[in-house]
Amino acid sequence: MKRTFRELEDSNDEDLYHFSVEELRAGHFSKSLWSKALTKSSFDEDKARRLYVELRVEQLRASSDLDRELADVKKETEIVDQDIKSLERKLSELW
Repeated sequence: MKRTFRELEDSNDEDLYHFSVEELRAGHFSKSLWSKALTKSSFDEDKARRLYVELRVEQLRASSDLDRELADVKKETEIVDQDIKSLERKLSELW
């Protein structure tokens, strides 16, 4: 069964590597990341495939970290919004 990146967010490194390899094999890969891998490997396609997977795993990790940070910020914002509403109610009661 094919998994999406969102399903991999809490996965371990092995899952991320597997996902990256399967992306590459299926031809659903980042052209710009592939170009970077080719260039850095002196256009050796075997080395480029290995490097692509490493670069893609790093990219997936970074994306997952950002998604988690964004979720944390959203939670904190909700708490602050609730605090503001509570203070506004108390203030309106005083007036």
